[in-house]
Amino acid sequence: MKAKNPTKGIDSKTLRRYLEARKVIDERADRISNVSRMLSLVEHCGDDTVPVSVHALAFFSDMINSDVCKIIESLDDFIYILDAESVLNKSDG
Repeated sequence: MKAKNPTKGIDSKTLRRYLEARKVIDERADRISNVSRMLSLVEHCGDDTVPVSVHALAFFSDMINSDVCKIIESLDDFIYILDAESVLNKSDG
């Protein structure tokens, strides 16, 4: 049985734009995942309280927020959500 080709019907220009978006998204998602894993290790410190710098927490918070915003921006650059919804609404209606 031949596997489905998920790129069938997608032109090369769109695939290039997709790859550009994925490159940005993957990089940002990896950073968020790594910070999340690092923060989850705090559970293994043994104490109920762990001294943490508020500046470090603010840094990670800003980084996560920036990465999430960049992911959303990359998705919007690929296909803006309202444009996609509009096309689907026209084809469904």
